[in-house]
Amino acid sequence: WPYDYFLDRDQVDVKLSHFADDFIKGDHDLKFGVSYTKSFAKTLVQYGAGGPDYYFKYPGYYYGYDYYGTYYGPYYYGPYYYKYSVLPHYYGSEQETFSAFLDDSWRITDKLTLNIGVRFDKDTALIPAYERLNADSSLSGVTLPGQSDALDWKSWSPRLGFAYQIGEGVLRGSFGRYYEGSVSGNWNWRPPGVPAFIYSYS
Repeated sequence: WPYDYFLDRDQVDVKLSHFADDFIKGDHDLKFGVSYTKSFAKTLVQYGAGGPDYYFKYPGYYYGYDYYGTYYGPYYYGPYYYKYSVLPHYYGSEQETFSAFLDDSWRITDKLTLNIGVRFDKDTALIPAYERLNADSSLSGVTLPGQSDALDWKSWSPRLGFAYQIGEGVLRGSFGRYYEGSVSGNWNWRPPGVPAFIYSYS
């Protein structure tokens, strides 16, 4: 399964913090941040060097092995052959992510501190249009359509926590909602116009 895998990622992060002493019934340690990411992934899938495929007219990958042993009875032997064929092709994705968060560590008394925060994420992505490839990986001149609305997520993530000092110990509790970011490998297959994978065995 030979392939070429191309990746690119540009990211900008800005974070600010401010400590407010004796402000709105306590001390506040405020944190604010924004992030922007633009990335793309592109994979060129090729074929295994397995010789010509006389049925489908392009190379395939061949694998063979032998069974030896017993299975509910006498000793047996069985050869097994497996093959798949596929034309070379591209698949990939382009993604943009914008994120912002606000967090406040609010010390209400000498014993009680609250942590209050919220985060917003917006993820958008598309599958680009790629040119169809010939059996030798050369360009065919035929453009396959992409998908402009492959992904459009908006998510709010609230967080709430507390720390309360009891004697020599501290009682802590927290609640939060978390979302996994977009991983293009989870959704960018199969792309529009992908050639068929042909499996056979004997």
